Amino acid sequence: MCYNKGNQEYKLLAALSCNEEELDNLSKNDKLLEKFKGEVMRMNKNRKFANFMDQEEEARKLHNTLMAEATMKGVEQGENKRNMEIALNMLNLGVDIETIAKSTGLSQKEIKGLQ
Repeated sequence: MCYNKGNQEYKLLAALSCNEEELDNLSKNDKLLEKFKGEVMRMNKNRKFANFMDQEEEARKLHNTLMAEATMKGVEQGENKRNMEIALNMLNLGVDIETIAKSTGLSQKEIKGLQ
């Protein structure tokens, strides 16, 4: 949800996580944002709402962590697959196993398994 005033754009939902000082800076000379700040401060004092926001934030962080780990695992698997393809091509060209291992980062055992 955004509010535009002149060339200024505010992300109101993102402001929910701001502390009072940050909200003061955002709302200077803006009546709508002053009212919004008051509502955010009121909601932040409500334990039920604060606990909900904490749980939501934790769930978001967990999701982001899992996605990052899955992405890294996928990248590693892709790199390993590509190194296997390169090693196989090098074997077909008659390159020795030690050179292939140094070039691809694969173990000699992995390369011998490709033969």
